Amino acid sequence: METNISQWVNDAPSNNRHFRQAVHLILHGIGGDDYLRRNMIMKGGMLLGLRYQSSRHTKDIDFSTALKLDDIDQDDFTQRLKDALVIAEDEIPYAVTCRLQKMEVMPKKDVKNKTFPAFRIKVAYADKQDQKAMRRLQSGDSLTTVKIDYSLNEASYEIETLVLDGEERIQAYALTDLLAEKLRSIIQQVARRAEPKSRRQDIYDVWYLLTHCDPLSLPEKGLVLSSLKRKSVGRIAPDILNQQTLSRKDIREVSEKGYATLGNLGNEVSGELPVFEEAYATVQECYESLPW
Repeated sequence: METNISQWVNDAPSNNRHFRQAVHLILHGIGGDDYLRRNMIMKGGMLLGLRYQSSRHTKDIDFSTALKLDDIDQDDFTQRLKDALVIAEDEIPYAVTCRLQKMEVMPKKDVKNKTFPAFRIKVAYADKQDQKAMRRLQSGDSLTTVKIDYSLNEASYEIETLVLDGEERIQAYALTDLLAEKLRSIIQQVARRAEPKSRRQDIYDVWYLLTHCDPLSLPEKGLVLSSLKRKSVGRIAPDILNQQTLSRKDIREVSEKGYATLGNLGNEVSGELPVFEEAYATVQECYESLPW
């Protein structure tokens, strides 16, 4: 699937141009390294923006891999990412420099016994002409960063290849896996948690995909359901996952928490934010229409 990432960068408001240039450099670097390209599968809000032109702006890049923590040589991974950023900067003549600033494994406590750890990564970027910003970048305390959330032990079932400008390619969730991942996150807000955790963006993201992509065929709905069930293993109790799950009051309430702020002061969503009740109804209707 072709993407027009250069146009995405050029369309950025002036105060967001360097951020998008940094994102392009990061993705170009990952696409240019065989190991990173094979093992970093893009998903999440940034994918929605690049692939589906979503109007929700996000500051994170989300990836996943089926690899477990013990499968990854962290020193080798870190060096590959550092080298990839340098190579990308040489190949794309942007005004920004990117450097790996921080990488840590989460959760920090007893991570070896956690089933679904993740790497939390910060890539710093700075305008090459801004000497103060460059000094901060070189000292490792830059104020401008791109956050990367890299989830481990998370299998992907339907993957597509995104072609960046030029020859670089990255792997990404196909639509059915993207929907399944978002639906799992919506349900997991309340599953296995003493305190529900709100993910205010997920209802909007699923609503956007359902209203801006072609209607799902029955085979595609089957793929969404199959992926959802497999992605939920170890995260959501089997008795919670059924055709009526999204009719639960607690899931609806925690999904609505913070939803309105997507379109308020932060202007995370460009244009008009759909009324929550209408967006949720669209998501619930699709969910219940899956071939349970």
